[in-house]
Amino acid sequence: MVEPMGVSQSTAVSDFQPQNPMPTKCYINRTEIPPSTVDVHLRKTGPLDINRYAEVQFASPWADTDYLSLFGSLTDDQTKPDTLRIDVRNQDTETYSTVFHGIVTGVGDSPDSNNKIHQCRAQGPEHYLEKIPASKVYSSGVQIQDILSYVTSELSEDFPLSVSVAGVGGGDTENTIGVVDLPSFVISVVGIFQDVDQLTTPKTFTSNRHTLSDVLDWATDKVGGRVWLQPTKEGAEMVFTQSPTEQSRDHRGHYLNDGKLRIIDNSALKEIKPLNQITLNGRASKTFAEVGEFEIGTPSDTYTQVTARHKELYERNGRKPLTDTIRKSDSESKQEVEQEAKSILKKRVDESTGGSMQVVLVDRLVEPFDTIEAKPTVGRQTAPVEPIEYEVSRAHYKIRPNEPDTVDHIDVNCGVHTDLDEDIEIITTNTKDA
Repeated sequence: MVEPMGVSQSTAVSDFQPQNPMPTKCYINRTEIPPSTVDVHLRKTGPLDINRYAEVQFASPWADTDYLSLFGSLTDDQTKPDTLRIDVRNQDTETYSTVFHGIVTGVGDSPDSNNKIHQCRAQGPEHYLEKIPASKVYSSGVQIQDILSYVTSELSEDFPLSVSVAGVGGGDTENTIGVVDLPSFVISVVGIFQDVDQLTTPKTFTSNRHTLSDVLDWATDKVGGRVWLQPTKEGAEMVFTQSPTEQSRDHRGHYLNDGKLRIIDNSALKEIKPLNQITLNGRASKTFAEVGEFEIGTPSDTYTQVTARHKELYERNGRKPLTDTIRKSDSESKQEVEQEAKSILKKRVDESTGGSMQVVLVDRLVEPFDTIEAKPTVGRQTAPVEPIEYEVSRAHYKIRPNEPDTVDHIDVNCGVHTDLDEDIEIITTNTKDA
């Protein structure tokens, strides 16, 4: 019999059995524990395009069950790190969806006056990417699939849990990167790669300067894509997409036609004057000449300069550009400079716009890159304006099952919705003398 992760046979603990359905289920090493408060944070800020961490307060002992004994860090059995999984309940269907699955980074007493309440915190596996050195040379023509395969392979060697690259059942086999036996914590790779061209700019990563996070940042900017780890009950899926907002969920306020997302409060603004344009200078491409038995690369005397513009923000500002020039890029081809310019502009817009909402989870999860169509609210009354389409940058799930006067909700940070293809246009592409 295989033991649960991080738990010895001498510390077998039975699952918490609540009398009524809970708004969330929390598992330490796959054993359910009795939660007191739950906080799950999803942010665009961090090593990947969506990053997660969580904090849970829980009761122990409960019904004479010692749930602290589940933590290997508190016992003599720390052969594997402890894992925390959090599922949240859909209020319409009463089904549960996994919103977090990661590694416990701390456990101890809580600030609660009840000495039976303890707390733990955890991070998603994506946080390990910026701790693992990268040593890899990519020549012109590398495929994005090969880069994702390298990253997951390196992660499987250094990640503190058993990790594999596995195919997704029922998916397109062309999108699968390797299939191996499934261990206790699985990272799968999914994505649509058919329309992604080869990367033309060569790149060398060295272990004394770069990490796996640097590799993904470089690759995704070159193709205008985004990548993150989506938690599952088994582990996580590494998701790659060139259009994150197209793949994400669209939500509508409950007061709009067909709207199901209950919005408690909305203080997000209609942004008018953030950055709406950038100019990106590419790197001078190399020409090659044979000198004896050697091929020597020498910089050419031209480079590509691209200007990208956010169409809606440009119109809102009276058709006046608010621009910035980025002088350093290692992209050599026209296509890669254009994709990188659009990618950088979206990130800059995401960083410079923002407001907040409070919403109640009803039928679907709310995550970064999701869109919310809503109106500003004053005293829980909607303002007499046209609905605005926002894009989620952060989502904080706040669940308080033992506080009857507190509504379980999600604090959302959001800003201008930006689709890389529909909202950003390339207005100029020029060849400049170096």
